[in-house]
Amino acid sequence: MIGSVSFMLFLLLLVYSLTVFVDQDLSNALIWGGVCLVTSIIMFVIFFFWEKRTENPIIDLRMFRNRRFAFGIFTAILAFQSLNVIFYQLPFYLRDIRGMDVIDIGLVIIGSPLAMAIVGPFSGRLSDRIDPKYIASIGMVGISVDLILLAVFLTETTPYWFIVVMAVILGISLGAFLSPNSNSIMSAAPKEKLGIASSLMNLSIQIGFSIGTALSTALLLGIRNVLHVISGVPAKDPVNYMPALKIMFGIFAAFSIVAVFISYLRGSERREITDK
Repeated sequence: MIGSVSFMLFLLLLVYSLTVFVDQDLSNALIWGGVCLVTSIIMFVIFFFWEKRTENPIIDLRMFRNRRFAFGIFTAILAFQSLNVIFYQLPFYLRDIRGMDVIDIGLVIIGSPLAMAIVGPFSGRLSDRIDPKYIASIGMVGISVDLILLAVFLTETTPYWFIVVMAVILGISLGAFLSPNSNSIMSAAPKEKLGIASSLMNLSIQIGFSIGTALSTALLLGIRNVLHVISGVPAKDPVNYMPALKIMFGIFAAFSIVAVFISYLRGSERREITDK
C-alpha cells in the first residue's frame, strides 16, 4: 500500500510541478512548482526504501541490477517521451501557425503510425537474429535525427512534404526501436518475473508520454515567455512561438542522443547468454 501510494504521488507531483512552473494565472508559481517537485522527490525516496525493505514489493528493484533490463526501461522512457513531444506539439503548430483543421493535421502525420506498423514486425523478427541493442539504438538515432531536423528547419512556411517526411521517419525509427527494445527487456528478465517485466515496460511508456507532454509544454511556454519579455511582442506571436518550439525540439533531441548511448551500452545479449 505504501509503495503504491508513494509511487503514484511521485509521478503525479512530478508531472504537476512541471505544469505549475509555467502557470501564469497562479501567484508564486515558482514556489508552488518547487514545493511539488521537492515533494515528488521525497515520495520517490520513500518508495525506493520501502520497496527495498518490504517482502512483497510492487516493483522488484533487484531486476534493475541487470544492466540490459534497466537500460532498456530507461531508453523506453526517453524514446516515448520524444515521440509524444512530436505528436503532441506538431498538431498545435499545424493548427495555430499553419491554420490547418483537424482532418488535414491527421493526414499530415498519419504516415508515422503507418510506417511504425509496417517496420515494427520486421524489426522484431530481425532482433531474433541480431543483438537487439543494435537495432534499437539505430531506431533511437532516427528519432534523434528527426528532432534535430525539426529544430533546425521548421519555420512558419516549411513545406508540408517536409513535415510528412518527418512523420514517416519518426514512424520508421520508432518501429525499429520498439520491438527490439521490448525483446531485449523481456529476455533479460527472469522467467518468474516476466509478468512484472511486461508491466514495467508498459509503465515506462506511460511515464514517457506523461513527462514528454508536461516537460515539453513547460519548456515551450517558459522559453516563449522569456522571448516575449525580450521582444515585447505578445507571447503567442510566431516571433516568439517558433524560436521557442525549435529550441524545445533541440532540447529533446539532446535527450534522445543520450538515449542512443544508453541503448547501446546496455550490453550484449549474446555475451550474457554465453556467460551463463
